[in-house]
Amino acid sequence: MEDAKLIHTKDDLKPTLLGQITAALLGISSLIGWSAILNSFDYFANKYPKETYHDITFLFPIPLKFATFIWGLAMDFLAKKYSIKIRIGLCLIIQSLFMIAMPIIALLLQNWGGFSICMVLCFLIGTTTCISQNSSIAMISQFDKKSQGIFWIFTAWSGLSMNVGRAAVLGIFGDNDSGINNGTIVYFVMAAITIYATVFCLLQYLKSDHHREMMALRQQAIQDSTEQINYQSVSGESSASNQNSEQFKNRLLECMKKIKYIAISIFLTYVITFMLFPGVSIYQKQYTFIESFAWATLLMQFSYNIGDLLGKALSNFNFYNSTTMHVLNFIRCIFFFTFLMAARDPTNSFFGNDYFALVDIFLFGLSNGVITGGLMQLGPQRGSNPDETNLISLILAFALTFGISVGAFLALTLEQN
Repeated sequence: MEDAKLIHTKDDLKPTLLGQITAALLGISSLIGWSAILNSFDYFANKYPKETYHDITFLFPIPLKFATFIWGLAMDFLAKKYSIKIRIGLCLIIQSLFMIAMPIIALLLQNWGGFSICMVLCFLIGTTTCISQNSSIAMISQFDKKSQGIFWIFTAWSGLSMNVGRAAVLGIFGDNDSGINNGTIVYFVMAAITIYATVFCLLQYLKSDHHREMMALRQQAIQDSTEQINYQSVSGESSASNQNSEQFKNRLLECMKKIKYIAISIFLTYVITFMLFPGVSIYQKQYTFIESFAWATLLMQFSYNIGDLLGKALSNFNFYNSTTMHVLNFIRCIFFFTFLMAARDPTNSFFGNDYFALVDIFLFGLSNGVITGGLMQLGPQRGSNPDETNLISLILAFALTFGISVGAFLALTLEQN
């Protein structure tokens, strides 16, 4: 009991192994639906060729990312109405079912009906991804800095682990039509198993003493903040609902003031990333060093994810501030030139070189990882209490998903007929 009295803030709570494992698995599962689809674009493009259905590398991300924008607007409401078990656990399980269904539908229905169902499934996967991912970000923002770093590093491991899984099924089943058909379905089942492991660990963590103590600290901080607001209030005539609404608006505006430039920078980061990735940076280029298109595009994605992982790992070292991140974000605009040159001028001995493309996309992923990891950790630090920290995390998560949605739409301007 004496030790418990010494716990005044989340930093006083020692991180537990179960908490860190949960943070890592939540990081992997936060992007697993998108990663699984992204690594299988060659499979879906074969079933729905662009000569008939347009380019699925540009079309599939649109409903998926548009769903993240729509549901991102409702996250504060959902966070108050539904528990972590529902917002993360249940959404991830539902997502796994949609993921398994998608390659099966593409295999059985290679027509406009199947294509339409796959587009709907992309929207549904985007819905469950948005709710579970944003809820995970808000939950992790209450953890210690080391556990937050683990979460963001493992969001990069999400794509990398899917690369490894895809390489394994290509190696086992082969890269011919039959092998890719069977291997892709197995690959999506592997992704679903990862989700089930995440949900199991999450449920175990929610029963732990560490989680109960952390929630007790959060509730106490919110209560103290509410009491302070009530003490400072000079009007007793407003109804409770009006007062709560006004308090929320004030909290939202206060948080926006604290992190407005960080939110804008995160938004721009993902506009740039998803305008170029993966349609222009990977799928428009012609490759010569590997005959198999499936292996060539997988290697490019692997290079991006290695860069993203390294960038998020580097963001755990305090060598930067928000200004550094904003400048780096501006410099990233150079990738519009390098990727378009590589895609549109394959005869160019420098930009058309496959090895240049691998280095280029590695640097693209590296910059994405550094900026994301850095700003998503700097932002919540500006909250003065757990309630503000949670709201700031939701604002930044919305900026991220809104940037993804806008980038996915704008990418259509770069589609080649």
